[in-house]
Amino acid sequence: MYLGAKTIDEVDRMTLEELELRRKAYRLQQVDKERDLHWQAWLNRQVKAMKEVGKKQEYIFKKFKDFYDYEKHLNDINNKKINDNNQRLINIAIQANERG
Repeated sequence: MYLGAKTIDEVDRMTLEELELRRKAYRLQQVDKERDLHWQAWLNRQVKAMKEVGKKQEYIFKKFKDFYDYEKHLNDINNKKINDNNQRLINIAIQANERG
């Protein structure tokens, strides 16, 4: 339907404030889509990058893993260390829970 509404009744019940919020959300989603398209174009350009080796040209990225190391990114997320500020908040929560 329109702006995420699934029925005419849902559209009819929308307040002007909700309508404006949904319109803004839609416009923000469009900007995100445009950014993703431009990012894809940039990556397409980067993956085709060449360097001069002697008198010939060769690709900078010879394998996909040279361009994007998927496993490294997964490991970075899975092994992410808790920063000091988060650790401090965790300690405060633990102490509060212990006090009851």
